[in-house]
Amino acid sequence: KNYLASVISDSRSSEFLKIMAAYGMSQVKKNEKDYNASLAHLDKVINHFPDKEILIVDKGVIQFEAGLFDQAEKNLEAALAADSGNMYGTFTLGQLLYRSGRRSDAEKYFKTVSFELPEYSKVYFELGKIAADEEKKGLSRFYLGKYNLYEGKLKLARQSLQDALRDAEL
Repeated sequence: KNYLASVISDSRSSEFLKIMAAYGMSQVKKNEKDYNASLAHLDKVINHFPDKEILIVDKGVIQFEAGLFDQAEKNLEAALAADSGNMYGTFTLGQLLYRSGRRSDAEKYFKTVSFELPEYSKVYFELGKIAADEEKKGLSRFYLGKYNLYEGKLKLARQSLQDALRDAEL
């Protein structure tokens, strides 16, 4: 944090280096949950690189974490309209929709991520929560098993998958 602040304030730093430091500072401030400062730093970066959709995803993520769901949804949808292959944005939009009570919409986004990035463990955890909400115990255990498998927790994965196999509906 101190290093980034010194780069930003140093008159000898190039404009590019200052912009990169502003991006780093936006992430530090996000982790500190200082969302206003995080967004202010990120907006400087976006102004410098207006054609980089990934920055709009970053902005949506910060807004989502800050509880600014409407703004986050608009930014995430705009970024995905420009680059539908952005799985970071897709996953985050799924999380936002789930938190907003739109489970079936969230599930579509999570299934896209699970198809495009099958090794991304967190998506199975989210799909498992949806299945549990819908009282689909076998399916929720299956997703929990996949989550644990990709997390490297093989004993837990085996137990969850064995439990899932006992469900006649699965």
